[in-house]
Amino acid sequence: ADRGEVVENLRVTELPLNGRDPTMLTILNAGVTWTGSLVYQRPFDSTQTNTAINGGGASNNVLNLDGVSNDSGSGNGVVGYIPPVDSVQEFKIITNPYDAQFGRGQGGVEDIVLKSGTNRLHGDAYEFARRTWLDSDSWLNDWVRSQGNKAIKASQKRDQYGAELDGPVVIPHLYNGRDKTFFVLQFENWNEIQPNT
Repeated sequence: ADRGEVVENLRVTELPLNGRDPTMLTILNAGVTWTGSLVYQRPFDSTQTNTAINGGGASNNVLNLDGVSNDSGSGNGVVGYIPPVDSVQEFKIITNPYDAQFGRGQGGVEDIVLKSGTNRLHGDAYEFARRTWLDSDSWLNDWVRSQGNKAIKASQKRDQYGAELDGPVVIPHLYNGRDKTFFVLQFENWNEIQPNT
C-alpha cells in the first residue's frame, strides 16, 4: 500500500518542459516542492537534487528507472541517467507510506518507466531551437536605445534535437519477435551558446 500519482504518457509528452527534463514533472504531485533555479532545468543539471517530497528534504528521494536504482552513486537525488522525454512511458511518484523495498530514501520515490516497444514500428524525430533573432530584447536595451545609444542583444542559441524508434525485433527468414522481443532506440543531443556576464 502506498500513496502517490502516476504521470501517464500523455502528460509526459504533451506538457511543456523548459529544457525537456521529464523528471521536472514531479512537481505536479501533491507534497512535492522544487527549490532549484528556473534557469537550470536541462537534463544534465541534476534537477532532482532540488526536489523534496513530503518534507523529506532535497536529495533524500529514491530514484528508480524501470524499478532499478537510477542513483549515480554520489548520493540520493543525483540521477544516473535522465531519459529523453519521448522514451518515457510513464512515471510514478510515491509520496508515503511506501514499502520496505524503498528504504533508502527519507522523502519519496520517483520511478520512471521507459517504453518497451510494441508489435508496430513507432518513432519520431524532433528539434527544439532557440535563436537570438527570435528572442525579445531586454528592457535595458530598449531604454539605452531611447537615450540615443547603441545596444546589442546578447547572443543566445539552443538546439535540443533527437529521435526515438521502437518496435518488434524481426530478422527476415530467421526470427520473428512479434509478441516476444522488442527494441527501443533513443538519441538526444544538446548544443547551447548562453550569454553570461
